[in-house]
Amino acid sequence: MTKTICISPRPNANFSFPNGLDSIKNCAPLNFTVDNRTDTGNCRTDRFSWQVYREGNLFSVIPSGSVFIYTNGDSTSYEPTFRFLQEGRYILRLQHNNNCGSIFIDRRVIVTGVAGLNMPGAQNYCLPSAINFANNINHTPTYSSSAGGEVYTWSVINPTGGSHTFIGGTNTNSQFPNIQFNGFGTFTVRVNFNNNCPGSVERTQSITFFDTIGIRISPTTVDTSICNLTDSIQLLPVTYGNIATYLWNDNAAGTFSSTNIRSPWFRFDRTDTANTVRLTVTATPAGNSPCTSRTATLNVRFKPGIHVSSVATKVICSGSSVNYTPTLVGGGGTFTYTAAISSGNVTGLTTSGTGSINDVLVNTSNTTNAIVTYIITPSKDGCNGTPFTFTVTVRPKPGITATAPAPICNGTQPNITLTNTLGANGRYTWVASVVSGTVSGFQSNNTPATAFNATTLNNSGTSDAIVRYVFTAINPANGAEPACTGDQTTVDVTVLPGASAANAGPDASYCNSATHTLAATAPTVGAGTWSFVGAATATISNVNDPNAILTGLQNNVTYTLRWTVAGVGSCGGSTDDVSVISYPLIQNVNAGADQRICTLTTTGDVTATLQGSALGTNETGLWTIITAPSGSNARFTNAALPNTQFQTNRAGIYTLRWTVSNPQCTAVFDEVTIEVFQQPVAGTLSPNSTAVCSGASVTLTYVGGIGAIGAWEQSTD
Repeated sequence: MTKTICISPRPNANFSFPNGLDSIKNCAPLNFTVDNRTDTGNCRTDRFSWQVYREGNLFSVIPSGSVFIYTNGDSTSYEPTFRFLQEGRYILRLQHNNNCGSIFIDRRVIVTGVAGLNMPGAQNYCLPSAINFANNINHTPTYSSSAGGEVYTWSVINPTGGSHTFIGGTNTNSQFPNIQFNGFGTFTVRVNFNNNCPGSVERTQSITFFDTIGIRISPTTVDTSICNLTDSIQLLPVTYGNIATYLWNDNAAGTFSSTNIRSPWFRFDRTDTANTVRLTVTATPAGNSPCTSRTATLNVRFKPGIHVSSVATKVICSGSSVNYTPTLVGGGGTFTYTAAISSGNVTGLTTSGTGSINDVLVNTSNTTNAIVTYIITPSKDGCNGTPFTFTVTVRPKPGITATAPAPICNGTQPNITLTNTLGANGRYTWVASVVSGTVSGFQSNNTPATAFNATTLNNSGTSDAIVRYVFTAINPANGAEPACTGDQTTVDVTVLPGASAANAGPDASYCNSATHTLAATAPTVGAGTWSFVGAATATISNVNDPNAILTGLQNNVTYTLRWTVAGVGSCGGSTDDVSVISYPLIQNVNAGADQRICTLTTTGDVTATLQGSALGTNETGLWTIITAPSGSNARFTNAALPNTQFQTNRAGIYTLRWTVSNPQCTAVFDEVTIEVFQQPVAGTLSPNSTAVCSGASVTLTYVGGIGAIGAWEQSTD
């Protein structure tokens, strides 16, 4: 027979919380599923029992319900899921039962709660102050928390005009701050409290600061004076704070319109004017203000009357300020006025005003006076005096017109005609200045004149110059009436520059050239033009070009050209002339045929007429001696003439040169030879013997002869 024996282990209860923890702590509601780690047998049924106790009280099992619930399984499940709902410290017990017995294990569960907070009720104070929330039982909050991580956040909603400051080293995150409140009204103090658990709690406290009430009766002092004829005044107390009731009383014979309103009227009895009237009001604060009542007193006295003492008439120029300050008998005081036009037409009038009269009055007529009447009411110490009439005569501001001249030439005077709305009675001043350019000769005039005095204007520049005249019409002084400055008008006078001085450049000459480049100076002012003077003409490339090219020149023709610089506008200019000539090449120069002269004697000179080629137009000739026998006095009667006389006193060979030249071309010469011989003389022939034998020789001696022996001859008689 076979039997099965099952051996079960002893009970060994064991479990842990999520993540293998032996205890668990978190905020309510706390949810978790236990991890059952108990060894179980395989032949008997294991039984599990879960119980919840409060820590420190293991005798009373807490049933599922209000403190915790099972969200999965129940108290006998192997691994149930718990939800703890209430804050507290708990023991979770697992009891393991099997055939071998029973055992249990406890684990701690700590459930922390959300933050709790309470604040005292609203509080009221008279005047702002600092409040320490740590030690003032009317303001200290009560906190509750078990979760740790407590955070306090304070904020204050200020009333209009109010402010607050955290003081004493506290701030918005202090548990018990110290706050300085500034201003009046209700401050809403809010504290937000939270801990490590989700959510927060917030409470507020209203703190109202009442202003201590204050009251005074206008004006600011307790004494005031009123006009002697004043029959009543309205009392206008200046208050601060919230006032509930007013109560008025007096020491006079007069009466209040009401004794319990804020601003009553008090009507004086005529007997009151001789005394000081004392008016008193008592103010009571409104509502539940802790502040006290206040009393104000006004002492009223009566003042004397007022009269104007300043001048009653004034004359001014149109466009000027009245500049009138009324004065009172005894000095001081203020003034109001009304104004109206009595005659003429005036602008700038203030129909009513106060204090000094500074109207800038403009007489719209430029020929006749206008009158404005001011009615001035003086005031002193708040009282009006007797109205006063002040009359202002406004002299006209004369108009002016001027005729502007056309641009004028340098060195002339501008012709400007002035007219004035006052006709012959009008006068003028003017200021002259340079607007542009370089100009002199202009003058200003500060003494009123009947007409414009022109001066000569000189433009030393190269462009137009502008002189600006600003003319002012003057209404001259007339007895006590002041001189008045009228309208202005501006005239710009354009002064044309003087034309540049013409410079046609140097005269020019050429050798056998048909062209020439002119070299006039280009004008800086004005325009230049070339023209011919005389009958000789050629072609000019551009008559306005100072460096124009002249072509078609003929030899031995003198061309005279004029460079004319025209003035600006109708102003005069200047001219300059230049001459140009081209000379022909020198050709066919001939000194004539060589000559032989045999008439020289020992006692005189010989003369030869030379036959040099004739000179052409603009040519000059010159004879020079190239070679001559030593000691001769060879010379020309006029070396410049082609057929001059050549003279000498020595026989021999002379080389003469005829050179022909003109001002530009290369000179050309030719030479001629002049041979000069002495006139021949026969001389004598003597034999050494006059009779000789046949066949014998005879020596002949020749003496005294001049000239060369041409040949010996013989003959028989």
